Amino acid sequence: MRNLKAVIGLIGTLVAVLYCGRLLYYFIDLSGSVQEAEEIGLGPTVLGLGAVGLLFCIPLIVKIFLMFATRRSPGSGGHKGPPDTSKHDDEDKFEGQKSKD
Repeated sequence: MRNLKAVIGLIGTLVAVLYCGRLLYYFIDLSGSVQEAEEIGLGPTVLGLGAVGLLFCIPLIVKIFLMFATRRSPGSGGHKGPPDTSKHDDEDKFEGQKSKD
């Protein structure tokens, strides 16, 4: 369930980035170039769409990074780190001392 939620969030963010990118492409294609877009008054629109698209890229990059970072974690039980062997070492020492006496 957690993976499904992460994938849906990733798709939602990707849709927002693609939507802004498509509008940016449409307005530049409509005018022919960035300079012509500025001449006909679409300069602020193109600049704003570019900025919003870049802002939507930040969560997209973070979500992709977190998806790959959590998959690389060792073990499946949620235990991160080396196994606790101090308990076994103490028992062995105690038993060893007992047998010497």
